[in-house]
Amino acid sequence: MEKVIFENHQERLEKFTEALHGLSEKPLEDLQDTSVRTQIVNYTRVVERVSSVWFFRLIPRVVPRQCVDCYRKWLEDVKSVLATHPC
Repeated sequence: MEKVIFENHQERLEKFTEALHGLSEKPLEDLQDTSVRTQIVNYTRVVERVSSVWFFRLIPRVVPRQCVDCYRKWLEDVKSVLATHPC
């Protein structure tokens, strides 16, 4: 059962990430449109929520603890790098 839930969340995360990626590839002129910017913000929030549930609630149930700890350390490293990025 947990594997099915895990796969469902993985599928949702992929779907929303692909949609967000598609929006990010739009021409700069399109990104000035309020509705496109709203979609980007909404997809970003959904990806953040789904990935949070996926990584911190589901992965510990199906992946050995050591792997989860390594992933969390990696995620912290990525967040610190992104926090210092000039974008």
